[in-house]
Amino acid sequence: MDKDGRISKEELRQAIRATRGHFVMFKSRLGLRSADADCNGFIDEDELNNLVDFA
Repeated sequence: MDKDGRISKEELRQAIRATRGHFVMFKSRLGLRSADADCNGFIDEDELNNLVDFA
């Protein structure tokens, strides 16, 4: 959303909310933990496939 090329936990929450997903906090936390291979708190372009696999 902020065009920095990364997905933050808050951006992931907003995306889940936009799709009318349930358990937004839980899913965003688990999705970020699952996809963020380098543990920097963001999902980078290289980690996007990890997020897709999680979904």
